[in-house]
Amino acid sequence: MMKQLSYNEKDEFLKKVEGLKLPFFASPIIAEVEKQELPFYKTAQLYKLKDLKSRPAVSRYFIDSEKGLKLVEGFADDIIELNLKDNLKLSYANVCEYTKFYLSMIWNEDNAPSVDEHSLEVEKETYNGYLLRAKANYGYAELEVNNHGEIKQVKED
Repeated sequence: MMKQLSYNEKDEFLKKVEGLKLPFFASPIIAEVEKQELPFYKTAQLYKLKDLKSRPAVSRYFIDSEKGLKLVEGFADDIIELNLKDNLKLSYANVCEYTKFYLSMIWNEDNAPSVDEHSLEVEKETYNGYLLRAKANYGYAELEVNNHGEIKQVKED
């Protein structure tokens, strides 16, 4: 769950964003910044920066880890790179939460699985990861989540 940052925390975060030399920058006065812990990583945290000066307000997502701050651009490669750098630790208890995170961060992928994230459930643990089941457009879909965090839809019924 996202948690709003205090003014000082927001100011500190925005200084990191400024260091990335991106084509936009928001001041603490006209931006909202929220943070979410990502328990399936060693140190990574997700940040949502909402720039209130633009209309409509634009949100950008960043992941901050011991390897530095990175803008998430909506591609699976962003997440897979983080998985390798920040020691992804999937377990039976957190694989559904990881899958929700992954699917919400890959909005630019054409072949991203389309499932109801609230209906995710672990079907079984496999030798290389987990098999999940979720509601899809026309019934149910099975998703394979490997130990490196890559997700693919393997079946829809």
